[in-house]
Amino acid sequence: MATVSRMLVALATLVAAASSVAANQPGPAPGSGAWVASLEPEWSRPVGGRTGFVGVEEYGRCSVFVDNGRIEVVSPGGDVIWAWPFRAISRLLNPRDAAVSPDCDAIAVVGDASFKHALIARRDGTVSTLSLAATPSEARFDHDGRLVAVGTYGGAVHLYARDGAWVWSRQTNARIVQSLDFSDDNERITFSSWAG
Repeated sequence: MATVSRMLVALATLVAAASSVAANQPGPAPGSGAWVASLEPEWSRPVGGRTGFVGVEEYGRCSVFVDNGRIEVVSPGGDVIWAWPFRAISRLLNPRDAAVSPDCDAIAVVGDASFKHALIARRDGTVSTLSLAATPSEARFDHDGRLVAVGTYGGAVHLYARDGAWVWSRQTNARIVQSLDFSDDNERITFSSWAG
C-alpha cells in the first residue's frame, strides 16, 4: 500500500511540474482561440481538377504545382515565381513528380507510366529532354542544384548535369528505383526500391 501511495505522490508531482512548465511557455496556451488562430496557413491553394501539387524544394523554399498545362513554381508566400508551359512542348506529358533545385530556378519533371522521358526546365526558358529506355520513376536535384539523378522503373539510376548533359548511368539489382536522395556531401546517391 505504501508503494501505491508513493507512486501517486510521484505522479502528482510530475503533473504539477509539467503544468508549471507549460504555463511558463511563450505564446498562446494550447487549445486557446489564439493558439488555434496561430495555426492558420499563410496562404492556400485549391488542389484538384486541373490543379495538382507535384513537388516541393527540400527546405520549403518553393513548391511546384501543375495548373492548366503549365507548371508553376510558387514562393512560400503563395506568389508564382515563374511558370513553364509544358503543354507547348508535349501534350503527352502528365507530370506526376517534380524535383526543384535549391535556388528554385530549375525543375526536373517525370510523367506517368506512358512517358519515357524526364525533362529539366530552367527559369530562363531552356528545357532539356532526357530520353530513357525505361520509364522514369522520379528525379532529384543534388544539394547544390548542379546535378539531377533520375531513377527508373527498370532499376537504373542516371545522373545528369543541370543542363541535361549525361554524366553516368548504373543498373541496380532493384526493379524500381525510388526515394532518391543525395548524401550531405553530394558524393553518394541513396534510394529505396522494390527488389526483384
